[in-house]
Amino acid sequence: MQNCKFFDASRIGYTIFVYNSDIHPECEYLLRKDENARLANKRGIEFFGADKDKALFDRN
Repeated sequence: MQNCKFFDASRIGYTIFVYNSDIHPECEYLLRKDENARLANKRGIEFFGADKDKALFDRN
């Protein structure tokens, strides 16, 4: 939350982007992504969440 206050004070435009293919199980990834989306919506920040490629993750 401290970082959000810094950006708000600086008037720098920013977007929250969430992508991390290393988070497993998938429900944990979705929980984290959804929480970031909720925070972005609450603060009026643009949000973009890229869903991980499950097939690629499982193959590695």
